[in-house]
Amino acid sequence: VAPVPENTLVIHGETDDTVPIQSVYDWARPQELPVVVIPGAEHFLHRKLHILKRIIVDAWR
Repeated sequence: VAPVPENTLVIHGETDDTVPIQSVYDWARPQELPVVVIPGAEHFLHRKLHILKRIIVDAWR
């Protein structure tokens, strides 16, 4: 995956088995991007959308 802007918000589900979290860390590390992990969330963040919304709204403030 290509590099992204430095202000990119990376959000990942802790139990995502579609994109392993280690792969996200390996991609984000050289770009020095922080990764926000939602505990107990899988790839589509089912039942965690309220947390996703809060993270995004807070990032836009």
